[in-house]
Amino acid sequence: MAVLESIRSDWLNYSLSTISLVLFWLVLAWIFLFEKNKRKNNVYVFSILVSLLILGMEIVGFLLLEGRALEKIFLLLPIGILIPYGGVRMTETTRNHRKKWFAILLYAIIIQSGIGFRYAAEPLQGGMNIYKVTPDVMHYVYYITEDAEDNEVFLLAPGTIASQIQEYDVDIRVAYGPGYDYYYGNLEQLLLQMDAFGCNYLLVPMEYNDEAYVKARDYRLVVIFEGHALYARE
Repeated sequence: MAVLESIRSDWLNYSLSTISLVLFWLVLAWIFLFEKNKRKNNVYVFSILVSLLILGMEIVGFLLLEGRALEKIFLLLPIGILIPYGGVRMTETTRNHRKKWFAILLYAIIIQSGIGFRYAAEPLQGGMNIYKVTPDVMHYVYYITEDAEDNEVFLLAPGTIASQIQEYDVDIRVAYGPGYDYYYGNLEQLLLQMDAFGCNYLLVPMEYNDEAYVKARDYRLVVIFEGHALYARE
């Protein structure tokens, strides 16, 4: 169950930034159910193999990499290949004009719903980052809030990251500003600061991370992402 929950979490994290995942799985299901020559269909076979490869990599990431985030591997899904192919095959094999137009309309609705039922350049370009924060910071906020659920968060993190998190999500309290310091390269001092400040989450750069040492001090690893390890107090 823990493995499946990890895969579900990474899948949701990836799918929030895409617009065609629903259509991808619908096309895959359509080929499986209605395509007469699916055994000879390399696109279909390739899609299945890639999906199984992603599943295997997610399991390896959970079991061997101790929670390392692997949501980016969902970019391997051949969405850009299968969706156009499926649309062509649906309209090509459908002799009924009403069904053909229904398939075209379904495509248009799903794609447009992913960008707010409007065709504009901004959503396709990623939109404006009004908080001026790096993508890594937004991911850290996601992992922290998912792990903490409704519990109060008090995070000790490097200054550059802490300042951005403070700007990006006011619900996450960070040990940043006058009276708070972050000792780079001194893991023992960081844990002493955690106790002194009363923090319950710690972000440690991987270059001086010692997982066994931190866990021995009653912390658990939440995730390793983009060169940092995120810990939570037990």
